[in-house]
Amino acid sequence: MEFFHYSNGLGAALSKTHTPGVRDTFTQSVNANLYNNGMHSLDANAFKSQNTLANGFKFDRNGAGLEYSHINGHGASLTKSTIPNFGSQLELAGKANLWSSPDRNTRIDLTGSGSKWTSGPLSGQRDYFGGVGLTHMFG
Repeated sequence: MEFFHYSNGLGAALSKTHTPGVRDTFTQSVNANLYNNGMHSLDANAFKSQNTLANGFKFDRNGAGLEYSHINGHGASLTKSTIPNFGSQLELAGKANLWSSPDRNTRIDLTGSGSKWTSGPLSGQRDYFGGVGLTHMFG
């Protein structure tokens, strides 16, 4: 479930995610467009989430970041997040559009990210992700 409002380059969203047997997450976020010339866009965002794992363990996570996007579907983001009383993490992510249909409703994208814990018991731990995704917009 998600609620989103966007006006004059400013936005706010509330979302609730339930992953059976894994966790429930309630996220509040705000977004501001800093630059947009029709081809390039730069946004700033901040978020706070409340998380409950399947075993009942609860924790908050909050953070902020910058996101760049190009009209052709390429983009990158840099996010710093913190779990209070645990640690902080820095993440760099990117997306490259490999193919789009003429109506741009179907896309194949290459994605990747890397993160590093900058404080707390996991300090110095690095995680990496990469993938190829197919997206089709119906309607």
